[in-house]
Parts: sequence; structure tokens; C-alpha cells
Amino acid sequence: MGFAVEMYFDEKSTQIIQSIWQNIGSINLKINASPHITLSLHEKMDIEYFKQILETFTSQHQKIPINISSISIFLAEEGIIFLAPVVTEPLLNLHKEFHHLLKTSEIETDDNYKPGNWVPHCTLDMELGKVDLQWKFMICRDLEKMRDATLESIGLVYFRPVTEYFRFSLQSVSPSLVEKYIPEG
Repeated sequence: MGFAVEMYFDEKSTQIIQSIWQNIGSINLKINASPHITLSLHEKMDIEYFKQILETFTSQHQKIPINISSISIFLAEEGIIFLAPVVTEPLLNLHKEFHHLLKTSEIETDDNYKPGNWVPHCTLDMELGKVDLQWKFMICRDLEKMRDATLESIGLVYFRPVTEYFRFSLQSVSPSLVEKYIPEG
């Protein structure tokens, strides 16, 4: 189908999201996905060229602390339920800088993921009819809550089923950034 550039969560958050997927019988388990927030989608990709670009990009950017603020759905024909982070300056800046790099590297990307259109989210389940969407939403609402998380790495996958090509760690986050964007309590 295509390629996706994905930001991956810390281990604890990954386990919580995978537990939610188990509880609702998410398609993400069947397609071999890892919990993530997608930065961009691509119809084609020069994998070796992009590997060098992404490795350099991640070496120059910090891990991003995020706060998951809601469970939501997209207003689309295909039922999609997702976790939504609070949109912070560090998250938007990383996204904007990444897309600037794609543009200067002449890498085409899906318009829905470009700055001004992007809705950062972690898909819990997709391809849901109205009834499944409603009951899965209710289940998710009552499951273990995940509030604070960290986006720790970025990787490239081909999807359906998901095949990961590579993943690079972001740099350690400064304590002041955590304090600024993750409220106490």
C-alpha cells in the first residue's frame, strides 16, 4: 500500500496501548503494527536515501514528552478510534522541521500529514462499522488510562501488513522540557 514514517512510544506506554488493542480486538494486532503516531505517508520511497536522512534528523532532535488528553474518532466513512495527545510546541516543531526536510529532499508525502492538516494521533482500531465503533469506544473509555508518554524513536515502515525497515532513537530529553509540557499530578 505505501510507506509511513512513525514516531514510537516509550516501553510502558507501548505496553498499555497494546493491552488496549488486545481488549478491543484491534486490527493493529493482525497487521503487525507497533503503537505510534504517524509523521508522514508516502506512495514510494528510496529506502537507502531516506535512511541517511532520518538517521541525521533523529540525531538532532530530542525525545518528546506528551500528554494523552482524549480518546476520539475521525469523522470519516471508515471508522477510526484513536488516542490524541495535547498538541505542544515541541511536537509541532518536530513535525514542521521533518516536513521541511522532506520538501528540501524532494520526498513526496500525503497532504493529510503536512503541516496545517496533520492531526497527531495513535490509532486504537480502524475499519470499524458504526456499531463496532460505538462499543469499542465505550470499552476504551473504561480501560487503563495512559496520560504521560514519551515519543522516543522514529522509523520507516511499509504497511499492510506492517514491515519495519529501520528505527532511530531520538536524543535524551532535558528535564526542563518534561516539566514544561507534562503537568504534575
